[in-house]
Amino acid sequence: MFCSGVFAQADLYKTFYICRQSDTVNLEINKASYCYWKASPLTDFFSGVFFKRVDQSVLKLPTRSYKDRFLKCENCEIVNYSVNRLNAGQLSLKGLDLLVEPAEKTVFLTTTSKSGDTLSRLTVLLSPKMTFYLKINDEMVKIDPSVPLPEFRMEDKLSIVARAENGEKMKVVDHFFRPVDAFIEKYSNDIPVGGKLADWEKSRILDKTRGNRFAIRITFSDATGNEWETNMQFFKWEWQ
Repeated sequence: MFCSGVFAQADLYKTFYICRQSDTVNLEINKASYCYWKASPLTDFFSGVFFKRVDQSVLKLPTRSYKDRFLKCENCEIVNYSVNRLNAGQLSLKGLDLLVEPAEKTVFLTTTSKSGDTLSRLTVLLSPKMTFYLKINDEMVKIDPSVPLPEFRMEDKLSIVARAENGEKMKVVDHFFRPVDAFIEKYSNDIPVGGKLADWEKSRILDKTRGNRFAIRITFSDATGNEWETNMQFFKWEWQ
């Protein structure tokens, strides 16, 4: 697949969906989008020189041609920011740590020129704070990297459950287990739809001879169809 480094107008007004786990959220500006090996087109847009903080909510990001521009969070604080260093002393904005009030569900980041013209406007749509569970028959166990994987049998019914901070059950759109002991390993041609674990997934997790360290990616949605994705360690890893 061909991936152009040129950003389109839509890239400058895109929406990010971030699973919120605390009051501070991380936004990856240069996260790969169109190609897994290539950074986001926003990496080019947010390249420049002599980046610095103006105040708690504003960063000064001069362009490569030394034209001033400002990135402002309209309803949050920019706790920290990270950069990638390019050739000839140039920088590219890598990511932002944003402090967001618990009641805020949407964050706006606007880039303006020195004269105040809007150059880009990014929207960050936050999920509620989430907790994820492995449901074994009728019992729910919180997915926690500090506790061992609970015991189960092949005949047990297993599923992934997502709940918001207020107790609302969110829809699990799909899930995917990634074994960390294998560089490339394929167990199914399809990413499992929904939260139910297929027999081949249970068999793989129970197979101690092939390693039992997994990360899990979960895609979930709310009642209006907004979708978020999160990645986490799947229970405590047993080191052998």
